[in-house]
Amino acid sequence: LTAHPTQVNRRTLLEKHSRVQKILNEADSLRETGTPYQRQLLDDALRREIASIWQTDEVSRVKPSPQSEAAKGTLVLETV
Repeated sequence: LTAHPTQVNRRTLLEKHSRVQKILNEADSLRETGTPYQRQLLDDALRREIASIWQTDEVSRVKPSPQSEAAKGTLVLETV
């Protein structure tokens, strides 16, 4: 089992999406009880994560080695 070359950055994007989800969940929990400062911190964190995702290339521009393909293949097994 090998990973498709276009999935080289997939783990990075999954981690960034996970952080966005965590920020949104925290924002939901602070919607009623949070201070304006806490909400502003979460808004800033969300903006940073979205900018980071936007700047992340979804397609690998370098050919993966067999070792890196095998390592990325474990991600497929971990997420299934």
